[in-house]
Amino acid sequence: MIRRRYSSVLTLIKGDLMELAARKACVFGALVSKWSRAAGMSEEAVMGKVRMNSLRKDEFLAMLGHELRNPLAPIVNAVHVLRSESNAGRPTTAIS
Repeated sequence: MIRRRYSSVLTLIKGDLMELAARKACVFGALVSKWSRAAGMSEEAVMGKVRMNSLRKDEFLAMLGHELRNPLAPIVNAVHVLRSESNAGRPTTAIS
């Protein structure tokens, strides 16, 4: 009984997602056609630019996500180095 209900819910969700994907593809295709006419470029050239910009966005978000995982790491490391140098009896100086 539960499996049947679960299966029917998944079927409904899958149908909705397929419909949304089809609408997105239709709208995106219309936008590419409009952009290519406005820019005087072929649709293939516009799609190449879209792919390139998407790749740049993905690379930026990956780098940002990596940096935001531990934003205090450089500060903590600097404090650790300063503390270890002061405990070693050597003078601590700032690097400029």
